[in-house]
Amino acid sequence: MTEPTGLALTRHNYILIGIGLLLLVIGYSLLAADKFVDATQFSIGLHVAPVVILSGYAWLAYAIMARPKKKDAAK
Repeated sequence: MTEPTGLALTRHNYILIGIGLLLLVIGYSLLAADKFVDATQFSIGLHVAPVVILSGYAWLAYAIMARPKKKDAAK
């Protein structure tokens, strides 16, 4: 068996995780801001925020599972 070398997550993973967390913050902020905005026809908190929140969670799942691209061994 080979010993693992280094950390399981790379710098690239942490950047992607930061983007996912930012999406979650934006989504939950939109959800909370719906109380302060009077919109009768279109509600951002009801229509847009759930999509942003779900995409944030999906992005986080991808960010955790993403593997770094291997460099060509021939170079």
